[in-house]
Amino acid sequence: MTLLSVKNLRVNLRTDAGRLRAVRGVDISVERGQTLCLVGESGCGKSMAALAMLGLLPPSAEWSADEMKLDGVSLLNAGQSTLSNIRGNRVSMIFQEPMTALNPTFTIRDQLCGVYRRHKGGNRAQARERAIYLLERVGISNARNRLDQYPHELSGGLRQRVLIAMALMCEPELIICDEPTTALDVTTQAQILVLLAELREELGMGMIFITHDLGVVSRIGDHINVMYAGRVVESGTRDAVLGCASHPYTQGLLRSVPRPGVNGLQSRLGTIPGTVPSFYQADPLCPFRGRCERKLPICASQAPPVRSGAGHHSALCHNTEISSIAGNSA
Repeated sequence: MTLLSVKNLRVNLRTDAGRLRAVRGVDISVERGQTLCLVGESGCGKSMAALAMLGLLPPSAEWSADEMKLDGVSLLNAGQSTLSNIRGNRVSMIFQEPMTALNPTFTIRDQLCGVYRRHKGGNRAQARERAIYLLERVGISNARNRLDQYPHELSGGLRQRVLIAMALMCEPELIICDEPTTALDVTTQAQILVLLAELREELGMGMIFITHDLGVVSRIGDHINVMYAGRVVESGTRDAVLGCASHPYTQGLLRSVPRPGVNGLQSRLGTIPGTVPSFYQADPLCPFRGRCERKLPICASQAPPVRSGAGHHSALCHNTEISSIAGNSA
């Protein structure tokens, strides 16, 4: 059953240099119990799309969508009061960078219990017990004493676990994870990924996982949307996208990932030449054409079609040789 459905999401930012088109017609669909990974390099619009869905865009932002539904109910005309009741309650977000995401002036108790009492209306004792349970559930020992600590007294890994506990305080239906493992060491990162997968399965939540790390995607994702310059350029199941990448950008990302036993000491990792295009131009053509090693003459004159294959796998590309996914082109 579809939990979240977003169609043709667009986000523009007003700047002194003009209108920056951060998100350009993105579709997002998340099923209950499924993890959707939004993948792409920094600045491609992943986090901006997530903030738009929660009504957390900066004042300079303008957004629109043809559809935005949570569990079948439209959010397009929802006011701030409605969105405030949804945020932290039905939909939670683990924000990027655990070292700064927590408020340094409040204790862990204040920050966790405040979320619970705001949405569930419980008393202090109920909120405290819920906080202790979740801190223990996310692997924090001596949870009762941790409640009285401030964020600066915790390591990065503990702060990340606190953020996960905070996001789960009200048993959300959907959790959005914005690069929650970027600042963590490899061992802690692996523990957090295992924890998130276990919690998703245990609670039956939907999850959106934002990352630029394809290694993380291979471990936690069910479905993948590859984003470039504010657009989704390839979409499909994890096995389809990682095992049969069809868009040149996705192929370039995969070539840049080190693979133990495959990339020798003397071998060079793949790179993607060129730079990301300007976000100020309303350009309907392929945003990757300036960096693509397999571009065709038509790429400079016509917008790319969406070519589809088996298993909901699709790519935004003119090159039929590349985009004939699993031998089936649209």
